[in-house]
Amino acid sequence: MHLIVRLCIGILEVVGGILGVAMIASDAWASRSIDVLAMLIGGLYVVMILAGFALLRGHRIGGILSLILQLAQLPRVAAAGCAYQFAAGAGAWLMFGGNGINVSYALGSDFTLSTTAAAATMPFGVNIVAALAIALLLTVPVPKNERQKKDKRRPLAFA
Repeated sequence: MHLIVRLCIGILEVVGGILGVAMIASDAWASRSIDVLAMLIGGLYVVMILAGFALLRGHRIGGILSLILQLAQLPRVAAAGCAYQFAAGAGAWLMFGGNGINVSYALGSDFTLSTTAAAATMPFGVNIVAALAIALLLTVPVPKNERQKKDKRRPLAFA
């Protein structure tokens, strides 16, 4: 993978993961408790940090984890009865709904998962930042790291 692509996506994932862990820790500190869902979300952000570092170091598993995590950040749903949004680092959404097409953006990390959300005027969105990262991860070849060059076994993914 080209160094600049690896740097941009990797740094965004590491920073986004750190911000996400800080957000979860801050919420837990303020409420003096933490539930299972918050721990799972915190774990997701820790995996984001690990994926970013692995991508920065040029490991193939970094590309695989990054692709999975970017796919999780792609949709934004806010319909009657449910809401979902996952962002780590940055997000820019094209929102589609009753008011036409709008754009919203955010720097930082955010995770929303709700089954009690009120009906929204913009019920569906696509994260442009995640879509660009996915396109780059799929089209820019991932290099074999030194261990895989010495090892004659078949690589994990992305031929």
